[in-house]
This record gives sequence, structure tokens and C-alpha cells, in this order.
Amino acid sequence: MINEFKKTIPRFVKNFYTGSLKSYKKISYSQCGEDLIMFSLVKKFPKDSLLYIDVGAHHPKRFSNTALFYKNGWRGINVEPDKNNFKLFGKRKRDINLNLGVYTKEGIMPYFRLNESTLNTFSENEAREYEKKHNFKIIAIDEIPIATLNSVINKYNNGIFPPFLNIDTEGTELEILQTIDYVKNFPKIICAETMGYGGYRSTNENKELINFLLGVGYLIYGQTGLNSIFTHKKWINY
Repeated sequence: MINEFKKTIPRFVKNFYTGSLKSYKKISYSQCGEDLIMFSLVKKFPKDSLLYIDVGAHHPKRFSNTALFYKNGWRGINVEPDKNNFKLFGKRKRDINLNLGVYTKEGIMPYFRLNESTLNTFSENEAREYEKKHNFKIIAIDEIPIATLNSVINKYNNGIFPPFLNIDTEGTELEILQTIDYVKNFPKIICAETMGYGGYRSTNENKELINFLLGVGYLIYGQTGLNSIFTHKKWINY
């Protein structure tokens, strides 16, 4: 009897973890679970129009704040300047994928590629800081075409800002956010990197960016160790 009971314990534990707990499992593609935090907001929007514009999209899955939404049937615009990373977005066939950068004006800008591609940036100061303080290396400087956020939206979504803006441009986020018309045409949800790189953890909260968005009508919906999620107070109704 005791031996038989001992045999049932491993089966019970296995069934519990593979069965009972499986129903509670939630998959996140984000670096710090941002997609799961935003899902209750995003599910309010229909799937027959563009949901997101991802500026500095990086990768279709790795650390992506939009992959979960794509997987669940939504679509949007991915903007990725790195030519190697951009090729991977061929997997996101419902999306509009653009191999360029976004800044405050159109033209050509030097793009600093590092040996960790999540840190690639148009900001030379940021790139040099990564080299000096964190032992990363600049492996290439490419000349990349630049568009403004408004020109991308005008061309690919009839001038209508998608509900969700994800932005991670390693140092130029605030300048880009300052180009948006927050009276007439703006995103309802913004996820922006607000913590600087600090090795094993993020440090140095970008209070200037946070205060700017609070000043133009946004509320902080959630924060992780890397990003802040904002919702506009004219829209929020959860």
C-alpha cells in the first residue's frame, strides 16, 4: 500500500504541473512582461485596422512588445533601421514593415550598430557611453534613411495615429515624442523605454520623458524595470 502510494505521488505532481497549472500559463514576448500588462487595454480595439506602430521594433519575437498582439490577430507598422534585424520581419506578413529610422526630420543619419543589437542607436552619445561604461563595441556605422513619425502615419495609415505606440530608440525617444500633435492626432497607449542601461539592471529613470507625457495628458498605467506604459486620460475607461 505504501509503495503504491509513493508511486502515485510523482504522477500527481506531474499531472498538476502539466495539467492544472497549464491553464494559468501566459506567454510573454516582452523583455519584462509589458505585453501582458497592456493586453487588457489592447483587447478593446478591433482587429480590422492597424493597432500599433513599433518604432525601433528590433525583432519580430525577441523582446517584442507587439508580438503577442500579432499572434492574437492584430497588425501594425514595424519600423526597424538595422538591415539584418529587418529581414526577420518577413515573418510578420500582415504587418507593414519598414527598413528605416524615425526622427524629427527626414533625411539620412548615421546609425551606430553595436555587438548587442538591442542597443543600436542614432545617438552617438549613447553609443559612446555603451562603449565606455559597459564594454560594448560599435561594430559599424551605417547611413540610414530617416522619416518623421507623422510622414509614416500619413503614408501608411491615412494620417490616423494607431492606438498603440511602442518606442525604443535608445536615446531619441523624447525628441520623437515631442513631434506628435497631442490635441488632434495621438496614440491612446504609449510604451516607452524610461530606464537607462545599467549592466545587469536598468538605472537612471528618464524623468524628462515621463514628465513630458504627463504634461500632455497621459497617465502612468504601469511600469517595469525597463519601460513605462502610459494611457491618455481622454480615452482611458477601464
